[in-house]
Amino acid sequence: MKWEAVITTPKYLRCVIEHEQFTNIIDNTPLEGFYLYVYDKDEKNTHDYLQDTFQFAVEQASEDFGVPETAWRRIE
Repeated sequence: MKWEAVITTPKYLRCVIEHEQFTNIIDNTPLEGFYLYVYDKDEKNTHDYLQDTFQFAVEQASEDFGVPETAWRRIE
């Protein structure tokens, strides 16, 4: 699943949260989480964070970048 939020003030940011599954490289155990990706106006990835839950990723976007919780839209 994938969600997107775009804000334009105080500066343009596009944030994407993706639910991803991956493998722990130390012990090969399956893991999953929610990546928060942040892009600037030139679509350059400026930040990425891994969170355990969708809600934690939304809260981080709100606290660190001022993205309102109501800005998120599911895109996939």
